[in-house]
Amino acid sequence: MNEAVHPKRRNFLGTVSLSLMAAAAQLAPAAEVLAATRASSKSDATGVAHVDAYFEALAAKDKRGIVPHLAGNIELLGPIFAEPTQGRETVVQVLAGFLDTIDTLEVHGQLASGRDVAVFFSFTVQGITVKGNEHLHLDENGLIDHIEVAWRPLPAAVQVQEIIARKLGFQPLRLVPAA
Repeated sequence: MNEAVHPKRRNFLGTVSLSLMAAAAQLAPAAEVLAATRASSKSDATGVAHVDAYFEALAAKDKRGIVPHLAGNIELLGPIFAEPTQGRETVVQVLAGFLDTIDTLEVHGQLASGRDVAVFFSFTVQGITVKGNEHLHLDENGLIDHIEVAWRPLPAAVQVQEIIARKLGFQPLRLVPAA
């Protein structure tokens, strides 16, 4: 059997090899960043520990369990209210209303870099499943001082916001048709 490779095929294989090598070279820095992020998460164990414990309390629907992980000056930006919610007491009231409403909450992943943590989760309310993510910022003591929340898909997020609004006694947000 002749093992010689046709010149056109050799050029193609050479191009594919070079492309794969280039892709690997581009992925190497990404792998280094991921490793550094993991190392950063481990070195900032206090902060990540607060985030982990906060989400464990959310998943257990433990209203008191969330409190020790929140800074006094926390700010919450989320889909429940159009305006930011500020201060531990007020944020805890909003989160308590959320916990009284949800059926389940499950964390699917987490990324950390310095004092910033992203958490990916899903929750259910009356058979409605919502996917969410939170960007949490940690203060110098590792406590959560800022939470920015996003939910999707939008129709489900709006339904859940309406349910929570009724439960907490305020006007729900509404989607309006485009003109």
